[in-house]
Amino acid sequence: MYPNSPQIGSPHTLNSWFQLTVHVPASESDRISGFLFDLGSSGLEVDDTSKPDSVMLTAYFPIEAGRETVLANIGAELSNPSTDGRLTGVSDVPDEDWGAKWRDHFEPIFPTERIVVHPPWCEVTAPENGFAVAIEPKTAFGTGSHPTTKMALLALEKIVNAGDRVLDVGTGSGILSIAAMGLGAKSALALDTDPVAAQNVNENVLLNNVSGISVETRGVSGEDSNFDVTVANIIRSVLTPMLPLLAHSVRGGGHVVLGGLLDREESEFAEAARDAGLTIVEITREAEWIGLITGVEK
Repeated sequence: MYPNSPQIGSPHTLNSWFQLTVHVPASESDRISGFLFDLGSSGLEVDDTSKPDSVMLTAYFPIEAGRETVLANIGAELSNPSTDGRLTGVSDVPDEDWGAKWRDHFEPIFPTERIVVHPPWCEVTAPENGFAVAIEPKTAFGTGSHPTTKMALLALEKIVNAGDRVLDVGTGSGILSIAAMGLGAKSALALDTDPVAAQNVNENVLLNNVSGISVETRGVSGEDSNFDVTVANIIRSVLTPMLPLLAHSVRGGGHVVLGGLLDREESEFAEAARDAGLTIVEITREAEWIGLITGVEK
């Protein structure tokens, strides 16, 4: 299961999720997956074993995404003769079933050579000269499996120095804040507009016995400044408008890590990042996703 956006919304009630299933040619899997994420999917399961050269995608949406809007858009996309896909099912997903699905798909993950991410019920051995991060999977983003999370973790490994102050915008599960502390940061401020995510972060901070992480239920603001590193792993539609605030949040010579981006968004997003005062230091790629390490001049 691949989560997408860390900002899932307000606390959910029974049947506040719905799922849809589509069958597409294997060659179209990455593109349609990205399209489903763009429509607001907060999780995706991929089954490529059902038929040769065919992939079944099951996408999960919060009810706020708008069932009729999502169905209309995916229907129009699949009706394109070049896609050759079909919608095969739509149904409600009770919250308790959603939580069970996270657990079913969460096993130890090694997103970098130094970090292993694991559920609390699974014991692991930390990599040599590395550390383990325990994450209780909830509806918030961030178990380390998604390429955007992996790239953000790799970026933090490259740029976090001992004693750094880190700002984690759209923190989701808190995985990036916890990892930053393991990499030597002095403190981390984890922000998310979703109260459910904030609760999950606090739980994961306790699980990992980490001190120095503050959690606040809000978005980034102009008062957030002078951090050494800011990381924001959020879909482009949410990320782009906050680029000036993210650039403002770091000191001169600091870095901003940006993720949650599809490769087809690279050119337009890179231009927006430069317009916000960010210098692109490195672009990493995995599957159809990209991640950026950017800097702010001294």
